[in-house]
Amino acid sequence: MKVVLRVSTLLLLAAMMMVAATYHFLPQIVSAVLSSRLAAAGYAKHQITISDIGWHKAVLESFRLDADDASFHLELRNIAIEYALNELIHGRIRSIEVASLQASVKSAPPAKESTPVPLPVATFALIPAQRVLIRQMSVVLPEGSPLQSLSGSIDYQSGVLHAPMLLASPLGLVHVRAEVGQDGHVDVALNPQVAGSKASEMLSLAGTVSRQPHQLQFGGRVHADAAALWQLSARGDLNAASVAGRIDADVNFSLPDQLPSTADAFFSALIARVHLLVDLSAVPQGALKQVTGRGGLSVECRDAGCDWHLDGGGAFQASLAAATSPIVLSWPSGFAGRVDIADRGLTLILPARQSVRLGRFSVGSAALPETVLGLDAPLRLSYRDGVWHPQAVALAVSPQSLQLAGMPVTHAGAKVALQPAAGGGINAALHVTGVNAAVPGMQPFPFDLSGTLALDQRNMTANATLATQDGMVQLNGRVVQQRATGDGAGTWSVPAISFSREHPLSRLLDLKKAFDVDGGVLALTGSSHWQQHDGRYVVSHHVEIDLKGGSGVVGDGLFEGLSTRMVLDGEGGLRSKPARIEMASFNNGVPIRDLSVNLVLKLPLSGDRKPALYLSDFSASLLGGKVSSPEMVFDFNRSGSSFPVLLEHVDIEQILALERHEGLYGNGFLDGSIPLTWSPAGVSVSGGKLAARSPGGKIRYIADNTTRALAESNMSMNIVLGIISDFHYHQMDVAMDYAADGRLLMQVHLAGNNPAYANGRAVEFNLNLEENVLRLLESLRVAGDISRKVDERLQKRMKK
Repeated sequence: MKVVLRVSTLLLLAAMMMVAATYHFLPQIVSAVLSSRLAAAGYAKHQITISDIGWHKAVLESFRLDADDASFHLELRNIAIEYALNELIHGRIRSIEVASLQASVKSAPPAKESTPVPLPVATFALIPAQRVLIRQMSVVLPEGSPLQSLSGSIDYQSGVLHAPMLLASPLGLVHVRAEVGQDGHVDVALNPQVAGSKASEMLSLAGTVSRQPHQLQFGGRVHADAAALWQLSARGDLNAASVAGRIDADVNFSLPDQLPSTADAFFSALIARVHLLVDLSAVPQGALKQVTGRGGLSVECRDAGCDWHLDGGGAFQASLAAATSPIVLSWPSGFAGRVDIADRGLTLILPARQSVRLGRFSVGSAALPETVLGLDAPLRLSYRDGVWHPQAVALAVSPQSLQLAGMPVTHAGAKVALQPAAGGGINAALHVTGVNAAVPGMQPFPFDLSGTLALDQRNMTANATLATQDGMVQLNGRVVQQRATGDGAGTWSVPAISFSREHPLSRLLDLKKAFDVDGGVLALTGSSHWQQHDGRYVVSHHVEIDLKGGSGVVGDGLFEGLSTRMVLDGEGGLRSKPARIEMASFNNGVPIRDLSVNLVLKLPLSGDRKPALYLSDFSASLLGGKVSSPEMVFDFNRSGSSFPVLLEHVDIEQILALERHEGLYGNGFLDGSIPLTWSPAGVSVSGGKLAARSPGGKIRYIADNTTRALAESNMSMNIVLGIISDFHYHQMDVAMDYAADGRLLMQVHLAGNNPAYANGRAVEFNLNLEENVLRLLESLRVAGDISRKVDERLQKRMKK
């Protein structure tokens, strides 16, 4: 029995010694446990100094911690905690008193992991202490924030909170009054002390906080003076003095008492209903010129998304550097949408069958009218890293009448679609119907325009098709440009255009002069390349023209069977390779057939230079013979040019037939050369020479009764009539001059005889002849029914 007592005594002594040791080292033990928990939460840099700990009270001399990423610093001094052991076991504390709290917050990357933290707004409602007193508090907010610091005191006791504070901002101090009653009533007010401010209260919040199982709920009303509140929060994007209006809201929301630290998780847990009455206007200082909004806005948030609905319309004005007038975008009452919040970003969704109105404005030389933009499909815009990215856009544009580069343009409606592409690119599609454009030199005709645009990190690629609604013409184009250098290339083509009397060229082009094409098939293709060189763009072009079987009107004549294939290249201007042009016939009163010539065309694309045509190896059939020229130049940059025209085997009988002089007949063939001079005033000839081909021919003139009666009283005239009644010539030389006004002078030298006159004695004589060729051709056109055919074609064009 004595041995047992000794053992029990030893055990009791040992237990007493352990309790004494534990009590002695309790501050160090508690400090180690807290240090371990803080390190695990990301606060390895901390310092805890516990000066005393007892059965009913603990005193901490200081408590300091710093976030590992330096985003947060907290320091508390002279902390007294009172408790009862039986209450402490159940997690309740009688009081916490802090003499001084100092904190600073810096911008830092968001947390990578979800760490549950107490909800800040629920802190005092859920504190297990009967009393919390922070006598002096100072919090320095992140640099760049519209608010600089928060200071004041907090007194919480048995569910009642008093927290008078001061907010420091660049514009002055703001008094904050925050009170929570024992029944959960919340009253928060912000009263500015900003110089010049007329608002007595910029913000007030009144409502009730109630604690439900694992959940905190709030319901109340918010009233805000927009101008005063903006003075506190603006960062310079808007001129504070220009903001006016009020915001009144009914707010109801609920949150769990424990939330992850990420924003995505916060909004996933948020359940809220907000109805705002807004009467707001603002005039910004930057590109945005004016914002107005009036009416109600209803918002309902759940599952990381918010559905909103506008009870009243609104508008904003924006100014672009290229715009000569503000751009106004307005939306009607009933406009609605949704915002989804995920992945540290926002997604704005506007349902289909809604519309906004874009006011008229001007950009450069384009004047755009008021336009209604309708949503053909839901509009999705995502906001990531400070930039809006379109996810899917399908817009319908109402019919418009607008001005582009001074040209009136109308269309019957358009559709625009945008889709994001891989690597941050964009794909766009455009379709415009019933376009009419008053393009100089072209007839107004309705056409449809379709196109696509693709933007990626390297290139911009555009495809377009323009098609007239009558199906006559289709133009296809494609452009690829490097975004980094600006270098690029483009191709275009016009598939075969079939001309006819119903679809002539004048249906497309405004042909002021007497020219038209009403037969044949025309096809065009081309390409361009551009690249920077020494700070400027060098552009090269390639064009191919293919015309087959063309017919129509030029001047006062008709042409048929015009065919050519022409290839042009150049930089700053186009020069064609030698192209063979062939024409079956041209009739301007005198039929010309089987025309062919080689053409080189110079066509400047800029500056004051004018086109130039270089013709070579020209030949044609004329009056039973051949007309040709080795080279002809028509350079509209020069005052004129001269070149020879050669005549071979021209039939005198066909020449005399042009005169249609009754009783005059002849035969034979002429050869010669005509030096033709071309100038802007017209065509002239000086010193043309023709001669009859050996062995000559005959000239026969049978005078009418009137001429014979005159000759009987004039011996010379009687002799001439006798000689040319059957003159056999072996020599005929013609010298000719022709003026641009159509006056033709000819000196004809004849040598030969009349076998039946004066015993066939040889005779030589000269004739001076004068004729107006233009009048002669006009009479020939009338006689040959050519004028009527030309007039019919031109009159049909005028009727169209």
